[in-house]
Amino acid sequence: MGEFEINTDVNLDQLCETFRNDRRLRITEFLDPASAEALYHYLDKRAEWSSFLTDKGRMFELPPEIRRNCSAGGEQRLIDLAHASARDGGVAYIYDATRCFAGDAVAYVKDESILARFADFVNSPMFLDFVRRVSGVEELDMADAQAMRFRAGNFMTFHGGTSSLEYTKTQRAFYSYQLTPEWKAEWGGLLEFRGTAARSVEAYVPCFNCLDMFAFPQGHWVSAVSPFAGGSTYSVRGGIFAHP
Repeated sequence: MGEFEINTDVNLDQLCETFRNDRRLRITEFLDPASAEALYHYLDKRAEWSSFLTDKGRMFELPPEIRRNCSAGGEQRLIDLAHASARDGGVAYIYDATRCFAGDAVAYVKDESILARFADFVNSPMFLDFVRRVSGVEELDMADAQAMRFRAGNFMTFHGGTSSLEYTKTQRAFYSYQLTPEWKAEWGGLLEFRGTAARSVEAYVPCFNCLDMFAFPQGHWVSAVSPFAGGSTYSVRGGIFAHP
């Protein structure tokens, strides 16, 4: 058995029907619990985070060495800049992330961390065969992976997603592997979609060891994490691609 094993108790036929009808789904208890715990522990205790934000339509990255020297007042100023950018309209965000892993893409940097091994897992036949079956897209052949953390004040406004890191491939689906224990919906940080009813919203609350998957393109956003939230949300997210 490998380090990451998909739960064999999932009902594939039901998942296929749900994805076909709704173009998105959530799978609870997706992986072996011990693997999920180990990946969460790495993100919570050992990962090096950069901060990404927008200000007046421009995108900025603050690498770990700068973030480590940022005061509480400096962190708040960054959040205020991103909030002002959101009020101005367009795509705006502030969140923490690791560097991006992208299968055989140039951006892929191999290391020995469990996060790198998870990036290998989402490019394995086990995972790709699973998402091919659920999505009905047989051409899927690569996934990228980026760990993300949303802290108090962090958010992402509505957007339709991003394209492939490689121009020779086309994104067909998106996944978000959730690694957030003991989270309350009122704390925010929800992955949200426009509902089918007029002016309605459908949302996935951060949870632990759950896989959210949806067809691409599909507009979505992440609601702001409340100042009174009892922690941060953690996930590993990425696009799933096919040769055109």
